[in-house]
Amino acid sequence: MRPVLLLAMVLAVLFLQPAAGKKKSKQSSEIERMKAELAADPELQRSAERLDRRKRQQAQEAAARKENVRKHAAGELDNAGAPDGSTFNPATGMHEMHFAPPKMTDEEKKSEHIPDWARCDTCAAIVEHLRVNITVAESHISGRRVKESQLIEIAEETCTSDVFGQYGFKTVDKANAGSKYKPGQKVLEGLYSPHGTKIAGFKQGGGSIPNRFAKMCTEIIGAFGEAEFYELMKDPGADLKGAVCVDFCKEAKLKPKKKRKRKRKRKRKRKRKRKKKPEL
Repeated sequence: MRPVLLLAMVLAVLFLQPAAGKKKSKQSSEIERMKAELAADPELQRSAERLDRRKRQQAQEAAARKENVRKHAAGELDNAGAPDGSTFNPATGMHEMHFAPPKMTDEEKKSEHIPDWARCDTCAAIVEHLRVNITVAESHISGRRVKESQLIEIAEETCTSDVFGQYGFKTVDKANAGSKYKPGQKVLEGLYSPHGTKIAGFKQGGGSIPNRFAKMCTEIIGAFGEAEFYELMKDPGADLKGAVCVDFCKEAKLKPKKKRKRKRKRKRKRKRKRKKKPEL
């Protein structure tokens, strides 16, 4: 039995070796075919290069994080290039920034109106929404004038809470305070806000804010009129936002006047008290 088993093993090895060789040759031929396809297709080649660059970048970032952790443990980490207000997290090996939610007053939270400090920017954003929507309507009729009935319809569609769902209030953090903003300053963030959408910080949005925008939009249209708005929009020399938002921007700039102390009257009263009565 033993010679028979040995013979069987030898035969198995002899038969399996060519099969394994054929499998390896098949795999190598498949790899060569894929390389040929990659070289022939520029798009595939670019994708492979992007993937390769991404892998190298990830490896470099991992090595940099590991080095930062080592330097932090040894007290050698230099924070000169880190963003202001950021802290180093040893778990990730990176500087992280933390933002606090904006501090809103009870009036700003519960009121049905836009806060006074944001009314000017809100008006500018609403005017831009109306202008863009009217311009789109003109493009659908080959640049012809939009009828008043269409203007009313555009205004009604624009002055809805769904249009202004992305807007919110932000408090400028010390990490992104520069020459334009001051730490703690409240700003309006949104698509057509003068401050844009790239301000770092925690945004207070949703809730009643879109409804406040819609209410103010209706207020603007009611005060100015769709036809007048369109005429001003078509005037190339007119300042559309400046004309429509003049009252809202005045309200935002108004500051409560400080009470002046009446020093003169007090001095006069003191002088009168000091005067002695004439002797008889």
